[in-house]
Amino acid sequence: MGEILKYTCSCGYQKDLFVGAGLQGINIKAIERHFDSGITKPFLKQKERGAVLTYLLENAIISCSDCKELATVPYFHYELKDGKIVQVLALCPSCQKPSSAIVKPDLVLCPKCGQHMHAEFLGHWD
Repeated sequence: MGEILKYTCSCGYQKDLFVGAGLQGINIKAIERHFDSGITKPFLKQKERGAVLTYLLENAIISCSDCKELATVPYFHYELKDGKIVQVLALCPSCQKPSSAIVKPDLVLCPKCGQHMHAEFLGHWD
């Protein structure tokens, strides 16, 4: 079950984010809704061959350097039996630019001023 976190900064910027995975985290149809066939087809071929150990679709925090916003984006990752890990991060929902890095929930810096943001747990989501 995912968490709802409220991030606040002393500069006044704040954002509520739905972080983590819900019940749809291993639903193939949900993965296909968020990522195109260039991502899903290779995964499905590997899964059919029995080469996928684990996989998960979740919401990851990004701090977009283009639009200066915090957001959560779909993050799909899976591990193969040979040890290879495949990770795919969706575009920023605000500006549609590629997301380059996931921010750890306890290390969020304000995209406006760069200060460490305070996180408050608001509840769970599914």
